[in-house]
Amino acid sequence: MAFLIEGIKLDENLSLDMFYPESFRTLDELLIFPEENLIVVKELWSGKPCDTFFTLDALERIDPFKRYNQENGKALIEIKGDLTIVTTVTVERGTMAEYLFGSIFKNNQQIFKSLGVRYSSIPTKSTYQKYLDLQFSLMTSQKSRESFFEEFSSSLFDDKVNKLRGIFRSNFRSNCQIGYFPPEHFLTQELFNVLDHDKEFRKALFKVLLLEEAVTNEAASVVFKDLITHYLKEN
Repeated sequence: MAFLIEGIKLDENLSLDMFYPESFRTLDELLIFPEENLIVVKELWSGKPCDTFFTLDALERIDPFKRYNQENGKALIEIKGDLTIVTTVTVERGTMAEYLFGSIFKNNQQIFKSLGVRYSSIPTKSTYQKYLDLQFSLMTSQKSRESFFEEFSSSLFDDKVNKLRGIFRSNFRSNCQIGYFPPEHFLTQELFNVLDHDKEFRKALFKVLLLEEAVTNEAASVVFKDLITHYLKEN
């Protein structure tokens, strides 16, 4: 937990150097929330974020146990159409860091969940806004896949090979860099599902693997069989 340096006056400009950390912790940032009359001093403890709270009007440290009992488990429930949105505060013992767990239910089935830091220098989005952002992202991705499929299916065979090979070279390299195994799983499941409706897709895919045998260091037939098994299994 962080502490206010003795002698600090209310009329001084608030800054992080007005506080000092608990042993084995380092100060990270100072956040001010006037609408809640709240100052949040963030520390790091072995890489873990820690929160200490002070009142803004009096610079008084809020007792962590009182804060825990007051905030932990507090839930906000909203109804938007046929959606029930539940956002719950969770306070982590030891660090006193506060998090927001979001859940959205439709017909008593959970269709979305999220986790975020309650107090951050980055504006915190509501659970519902995160859900809307995800839906927009999914819709955009779907339109992109459909557009790619239309272009792919109307292309000549060699052009289909070139399009797939371009994706392979980009994603295979990225997969290797991040340690994704096996890196030859270069298509997303969603894109594979769309492209597999094209009658020449698998033939073009096999041709790509033949051309890239030196990269995969494996026979194209082996990699092709592994890919098809992998993507069909995920359906």
